Amino acid sequence: MEEKSKRKLTKGEIAWIVIEGLFGLAGITFIVLGFVADYLPLLYSENVLLQSQQALMKGTGGLLTYRWLGFLLLAVGVVITLITLNFFAKKSDLSEEREARRQQRLKIIAESAAVESPEVVDAESKPVEETPKAE
Repeated sequence: MEEKSKRKLTKGEIAWIVIEGLFGLAGITFIVLGFVADYLPLLYSENVLLQSQQALMKGTGGLLTYRWLGFLLLAVGVVITLITLNFFAKKSDLSEEREARRQQRLKIIAESAAVESPEVVDAESKPVEETPKAE
């Protein structure tokens, strides 16, 4: 099994994750508020959510309710998530490829150095000779 390298998140990645989460949270909140505004069993004069949703519809020309606004915010959050995941995954792949090429070059250099000078031996591979004892 290959061991997965644990990579630390950069500040930029953390910032984008927070932004994506805020868009998603705002989207879900507006979707829930839209359902609550429509199905809350109160009179129109007492239902503040429905009144604010009607004001939003009036302001946007009847195109946008809380549910649609929530859906749009959620969709924007998903698009931002996809873009940032793609960007940072490519960036990570490039750095991994760069490190693999570097290791390969170092291996080739080490092999060529060993072929050119075979008398160079690691200190750990030599047997330790005993020192002569005085009699």
